[in-house]
Amino acid sequence: MTGRLLSRREYPVAHKKIIDACAANHVVIEINAHPRRLDMRWQWIECALSKNVLLSIDPDAHSILEFENVTDGVLVTQKAMMTAKDNLNSFTLAEFEKFNAKK
Repeated sequence: MTGRLLSRREYPVAHKKIIDACAANHVVIEINAHPRRLDMRWQWIECALSKNVLLSIDPDAHSILEFENVTDGVLVTQKAMMTAKDNLNSFTLAEFEKFNAKK
């Protein structure tokens, strides 16, 4: 969402406006779980959840070993009290197909 790297400041974005637009348009927000990014911050995840925005944890993997980055994403989302029902990655195949059919 913000291009954040832990070694540099994130881009100044209007988080609330983006989250509101995603809620209004049923857009899923990606959580970049790469340990050098961890974008978006857990406080904004909490805001998105309060507006019923669906999220998806992305490992930002550039190799097989980096799929384990999902663990870092899960830890961040736990701070925001995110549950499996709020995470597109946790959907069963039937739930995912139903979600896609709405699109």
